[in-house]
Amino acid sequence: TIETSSAKLPSGIYFLQVLDGNESVSVKRFIVK
Repeated sequence: TIETSSAKLPSGIYFLQVLDGNESVSVKRFIVK
């Protein structure tokens, strides 16, 4: 199973966290202009 969760931070930075079945975590952070 793949679970995705995203949240918008007050600073305008989007936080995206993706967990795959291998329990490895991929975190991507990017600034929204």
